Amino acid sequence: MNFNDPFTLHTADARGMSTLMPFLGDDAEPLDCTITSPPYWNIKDYGQPDQIGFGQSYDEYLAAMGDVFRELYDHTKSTGSLWMVVDTLRVNAELPGQVARQLPLPFELSSLAAKSGWTLREVVIWKKDRTLPWSSGRRFRNLFEYVLFLVKTDNHKFKVDRLRDFEFREWWLRWPERYNPNGRHPSNVWEIPIPVQGSWRTPTIPHVCPLPEELVKRMVLLSTDPEDVVFDPFAGTGVVLSVANALGRKSAGLDIEPAYAGAFRDRSTASEFRESGSETRAAAVRTMLIQLRALKYPKVMFQRLISSSSHPAPQSILLRVGRIDGETLRDGRSAPVRVDITFAYSDADSIDLGDITESLRALASRPPLSKFGVDASVEASPLESVDDQLLKRRLHVYESGHTWVTSKTVCGVDEIRRLETPVIRRNRYSYPPIISNVKLRIVDTAASPEQSIVP
Repeated sequence: MNFNDPFTLHTADARGMSTLMPFLGDDAEPLDCTITSPPYWNIKDYGQPDQIGFGQSYDEYLAAMGDVFRELYDHTKSTGSLWMVVDTLRVNAELPGQVARQLPLPFELSSLAAKSGWTLREVVIWKKDRTLPWSSGRRFRNLFEYVLFLVKTDNHKFKVDRLRDFEFREWWLRWPERYNPNGRHPSNVWEIPIPVQGSWRTPTIPHVCPLPEELVKRMVLLSTDPEDVVFDPFAGTGVVLSVANALGRKSAGLDIEPAYAGAFRDRSTASEFRESGSETRAAAVRTMLIQLRALKYPKVMFQRLISSSSHPAPQSILLRVGRIDGETLRDGRSAPVRVDITFAYSDADSIDLGDITESLRALASRPPLSKFGVDASVEASPLESVDDQLLKRRLHVYESGHTWVTSKTVCGVDEIRRLETPVIRRNRYSYPPIISNVKLRIVDTAASPEQSIVP
């Protein structure tokens, strides 16, 4: 091992990791996360004497893996984790008449790890599309492997917001309250094709089981922060190390094949994963969805008010949307956005505004409005009594219930008065204009939020 440069790929047996650990951090537990794919017992010969797996009995293999799990546990922080990519094995019949059986290696290894203190937290199905030709007339074609996520404590890192995605159907614009602004919660089935053979090798040093960068990227993002230490005791050509480095983590790995370490130092690192503008775009989509919710909120409130009472329609609805700070609650929902809503009446002398205000607040406390993720202050008021600071601003007008596209701007009471007052028909809605400090203009209602944002 090269202790002058500990954060690299070293030629060593995984069972010798303790020698390296003092050089990775100041304490006995330097590891934040281990990501690895151990040998699948005797399925592959890596060409080295005393290797784990090939050439061992199954009991010897499990004993060696038990040693590895104990070492990893002892050197991992309380917030740390272990990701293990492993597949089941087919064991051929030993005697005539016996049936070949499937060996549940992933779960036998997780049980073995549990004896060292690890807790199996999640099981991910990795759908990899391409695979070794493990199929026959009496066996299914194998298209997936297991990804096991094990932790030391309940205080482990699990940054699920980093993996959320935005999958929208065609009605996203009219129903923004149905979508989590933080994105869709990731599932436990990951569809990631394995690299084309040759992507992670030199012409003379192939690796038989390359991990795709995207698979490793997900594990790194979920379980670590920048500058954390990522380790792989069965590093192969160093995919885990390269991806971790590209994401700003420190990485170290071991492999018994000497050629891998030299090839790793000579090869450039993995693709740069801090994709330009991706985080900015995600934040923009999130802000847009929250703004759409806020704009639709008074529209639904108006619908409920007119449907459930004989209250007159306001001439306009003034909506002030507060700052969207991006906070996420523990259950994955975005923090409620603060809005101030005024149902404004130009001729309020003959109207019981107090009764209308009470009705509006009652509506806000019941579904569907209570499920919008909006913290609203609501009142009915004469137009002239609306906050002067708001009316002095140039505000955006949303007409005919189209809360995704502003049609004009207004400033001051006089311009608001000149807006068309709706004629209420009980058999259908005719909406008052919603006047807001938020500006949205999405013309293509079939486009996704990403497409609606101008880069």
